[in-house]
Amino acid sequence: PHFHAPSAPDRRPPLSRAVTGPVVAAIEGELLARFSRLPHLPVALIDAATESVVVPFNERTAARGAVAMPRGSSVALPSGERLRLFLHWCQPDGGCHTDIDLSLAFYDAAWANTGVCSFYSLNLGPVAVHSGDLQDAPWPDGASEFIDLERDRALAEGHRYAVMIVTHYGGAAFSGLARAWAGVMRRTGTDGPTFDPATVELRFDVAGTHGVFAPLVVDLATGRLHWLDVANDGEIALNTVARSNRAITRIVPATLRWFDMGVRPSMHALALLHAAARCDEVRLRGAVTRRFLRREGEESAAFLARIRLGVPDVTDTPPLPGPTFAALLRGDVELPEGSEAWALFREGLTGARSASDLLIG
Repeated sequence: PHFHAPSAPDRRPPLSRAVTGPVVAAIEGELLARFSRLPHLPVALIDAATESVVVPFNERTAARGAVAMPRGSSVALPSGERLRLFLHWCQPDGGCHTDIDLSLAFYDAAWANTGVCSFYSLNLGPVAVHSGDLQDAPWPDGASEFIDLERDRALAEGHRYAVMIVTHYGGAAFSGLARAWAGVMRRTGTDGPTFDPATVELRFDVAGTHGVFAPLVVDLATGRLHWLDVANDGEIALNTVARSNRAITRIVPATLRWFDMGVRPSMHALALLHAAARCDEVRLRGAVTRRFLRREGEESAAFLARIRLGVPDVTDTPPLPGPTFAALLRGDVELPEGSEAWALFREGLTGARSASDLLIG
């Protein structure tokens, strides 16, 4: 089986800054010019955490989800929280039985397999517990499987990475189901309903004809969730983590390394281009909020360069003065009327733009 992502060592010599610098400057200059023709907004508010969110690309093959996280992006997970992975599927009315499995594969820092929680291994000590193997999902209720992951215990037991795997074991392909989705909930305790929509961090469709789907990996050491969205043709039936382990350990770490190199622009970089071209004030929100004020007659490229240096003009943070351009990790800010916003997790934010909208301008 092969995952749908190429992987090979890159032995080409790196291009010098003398070559890449003028190309990057020309591209940024064109984008600044295009964005400057968009409506002017007095202030921009940009989350530093958007640096780990990748500008979307090749989204035609991406899994549709309640949160449009571009592949290669990562988000920090609050410490101490349990993760509950979930899978739900339902066969069409009168359709044949279909067996889909939810698994969690564990690896050490060198990507040697250290354990699995799956239908053939329901309990991995204090680390992970599976709800049980369901082999049929009759219409109209369907079936659901869950895995609880204790992140701190997993790290203490010597696991570094936890890879979520959805496999097709028998019956109709993913695309032949009435519905199929999977995702992750953040849980702070053992109480509460088995499935609690309020705690869902990610939810995405399981579709296509692939036999094995590896949507995400949790780095237990750094506490970050990485969205990979890679699929494997697998076999016609009887797919398991064990049978796909060779492909998993080849493509998942290679994909992580590729995105960690910063080869794809981030939403933070894209938002800075909008802000420098369209706003008179830029606020970068992190542990503290840094404010940058456009100087009289300052062109967009010069303003962008100053913002990137990171030395703020002022350190106070008054209320937003008017319509705002916002690029946020979470829609947790009440923005003035007439604002334009993008947020990875929209939460209470209404009318937010998509990432591709900002890219197109």
